Amino acid sequence: MADDATPSINPSQERLYSKITDLEQTLSVVKSGNLDPTQLKVAQACDKYIAMCWNYMGGRRKHSHLVWEFLHRVDENMILLLPEEELVSKGSEVAMSFDMNVQEEKIRKAWIGEKGILTEALGHVRKGWSTAHHRHVVKDALQIVNEQMDRSFWQLSMNTLTSVVSGCMLGVLLIVFWWCCLDQFASFVDGGLQANLGKLLVLGLMGAYLSNLLTWEGFLYVRGAPFWRYFLHNTLSKPILGSFAAIFVFMLEKTKTIFSITATPQAGQAAEKAAAQIVSFNVSPAALPYAYALLAIVSAFAAEKILRTMIDTVLKRLEQKAEKRKTTNEEGGS
Repeated sequence: MADDATPSINPSQERLYSKITDLEQTLSVVKSGNLDPTQLKVAQACDKYIAMCWNYMGGRRKHSHLVWEFLHRVDENMILLLPEEELVSKGSEVAMSFDMNVQEEKIRKAWIGEKGILTEALGHVRKGWSTAHHRHVVKDALQIVNEQMDRSFWQLSMNTLTSVVSGCMLGVLLIVFWWCCLDQFASFVDGGLQANLGKLLVLGLMGAYLSNLLTWEGFLYVRGAPFWRYFLHNTLSKPILGSFAAIFVFMLEKTKTIFSITATPQAGQAAEKAAAQIVSFNVSPAALPYAYALLAIVSAFAAEKILRTMIDTVLKRLEQKAEKRKTTNEEGGS
């Protein structure tokens, strides 16, 4: 029969409880041996780390990433306490983890290259010539691996959080569009910016949050820096930029500077407009509102790239027109 006093454990934290318990048992066995004063201090530091792990595992707010970091510190310090026969296998395990997780070529060469720091230290350990220096080398190598893993899992966690928030916002915006904009959807055909501003803002935000949902890596997050600054950049600043991109491309289409979207005209009119524009999209009259909506979503989805490309193109077109007018004025004056 289960003990009623046993606390409920979140499935995501089962591994944490198992890891802490395992380290406690290992540390207890190590401390039962003959440790010198330096090793006793290391063991005491491990006890403090484990106590902090239990502290951050309790309460309403769990700090799983911080707990894993403390556990990794215990793992690293345990290398300084291991018996000689266990140090060999632990060193080989660290070298394998280093090879699998650290991809920076210069770091790999310095540590696990033919004459790398870790390679030479493990050579001495396998021959039974290990010293405190060699143990610290193995400890430092494991710390590099653990920091790489901690950073990768933290970034994955932040990316997932950004995607969850973006998905929720996309669902809210879908409801807003259905509730407020769907009845006036056909106004895209004849309406100007003032009539379509609300729809463009909503569609732009939808395109930007859709882009966040389809992005699983590459979000700007710096571990150790202020979290909310980067979180708001990904969930607020980028969607606002997407809305601006939707408005900008809509205005660009209305000016017919680079491209145009028109209902399918007569053949003669189509040829005349195609010659006047760089790109001309001809759609059926019934599909015209959908073409504007699709343009708004796509422009917001890739806002940064589209804005750079479109603004550069507009500037070139204006410069070309200015040069033509200058040439015409000079010819008229002569």
